[in-house]
Amino acid sequence: MGRGISRLLAGWVLIIVLAGWGSVGLAEDLTDIVGAWRVEEIADERNCGESFSTYHWDAIVTREGDGFTVATQRGVFSGWTENEVHHWTGPYPEDGGITTITGTNVTLSAGGLEFSGDGQWIWQSGGYSCSGPSQLWGTRIDVAEADVPLVALPDQQGGDEQEPSVGFRLIQVDSVGVGGEPVSLDVAVWYPSTDPAQADSYAFGNFQMATELARNGAVAPGPHPLILFSHGAGGSGHSTAYICEGLARAGFVVVAPDHTDAVSCVRLVGNETCRLGELLAYAGEVRNNIVAGPESGLAAFGYRPAQARDTLNAMLALNGDPGSPFHGTVDCDRVGMFGHSFGAWTTMLLAGAVEGEAWPGLDGAVSLSGPTTETTFSTEHISSLNCPIMYQAGSREWNLDRYQRLLYDPSPAPKYLIQVEGADHNTFAGGAASRTPSIEGLLSQPHRGTIAAATIDFFLAHVAGDSQALARLEAGQYPGTSQMLADPGP
Repeated sequence: MGRGISRLLAGWVLIIVLAGWGSVGLAEDLTDIVGAWRVEEIADERNCGESFSTYHWDAIVTREGDGFTVATQRGVFSGWTENEVHHWTGPYPEDGGITTITGTNVTLSAGGLEFSGDGQWIWQSGGYSCSGPSQLWGTRIDVAEADVPLVALPDQQGGDEQEPSVGFRLIQVDSVGVGGEPVSLDVAVWYPSTDPAQADSYAFGNFQMATELARNGAVAPGPHPLILFSHGAGGSGHSTAYICEGLARAGFVVVAPDHTDAVSCVRLVGNETCRLGELLAYAGEVRNNIVAGPESGLAAFGYRPAQARDTLNAMLALNGDPGSPFHGTVDCDRVGMFGHSFGAWTTMLLAGAVEGEAWPGLDGAVSLSGPTTETTFSTEHISSLNCPIMYQAGSREWNLDRYQRLLYDPSPAPKYLIQVEGADHNTFAGGAASRTPSIEGLLSQPHRGTIAAATIDFFLAHVAGDSQALARLEAGQYPGTSQMLADPGP
């Protein structure tokens, strides 16, 4: 079966580290398995046509209610303690199938610094399955030594038929255009679906990006927190589909309108294209207006925050409409927003940077490679933000000190600043510019995997209230980041 884990490292890349753990020391008693461990496993794989295999992996164990969570390179598992014996179970993808740990039984020794025990597992692929036992030995290590990248968020472990797939559909939203005229927006919606995903693709002009979606599938029972994405100049609602899909897998409903900008190079519907010179000229026009200050930016592009608000209001209305597929599935009290470039500027407005433009009760905002000048938003504007904020940009496009001085420092906590290694301004959008043939291919790139992981964790923590995601943010040790600042507040 070749149960090695190296092939599992493509996809979401997260690290779970619990803040406050110190150096290796004696556990309080032999029932306290919380901490970091280096594990040796000998697996009997003879029923799978192989022999005995030895594996070495790290684990970080955190307290979760009355039980605990075991985070490893293979996945995340649920655990509990009974009569001083520690057990955990759960599935993870492996070798084109699913391995399920059906039972683990370990006990602590040496003053809580070691454990030993056994486990049982079963591997399944299609109609074939095989199973066997394992012997386990663990040694407690300092948390800083642990190497624990996660393959996926818990609902991306693959093969669990009870877990929702990514649903996708288009809706129309009434709003206002550039001159205040009535317009109908095309809006992409991603969401957890109970229908199976099928091979699908997104169109970026003549380029097709492969993925798997339950197109127009049934919405999984909610309510699900709501996230809005605002695209950059020349982009479209599916410009960051690699993040939007991940948010849907994590339990969010994600909406992304095609803003009615004067120049659009790709659209959710149709095959609109633009010439590079036209796009660059328009991008220059956008920059000149928004760096002149909020009054100038709103005079030219006030339709953008209006379209974002109208899209959010439309989804809340659909939640209350018995005839809508989204009826009763949207959590109206948990709302977040993120945007790239021009969309990051739009996001800052709804996050409270300018009086009268904010979305009341926004629970979190992420700015992906947004504008960084002294005049786009003043220190007073930034200090007026009324929700947790995360700033991200690439190591190939900006100086950390500038972002820290102009955006991070004046922002109220909770706040985060991430510099993504190897990323430039366009990295955050994904899509046609990369010519990557699939969403899976995008996520296999370290910088985009990091962008997606940090963004999803932020919304899990501050919109969905996930304590484990908050611990990851507080630790601030995402692979693929050159630097990260985190102030989670009191």
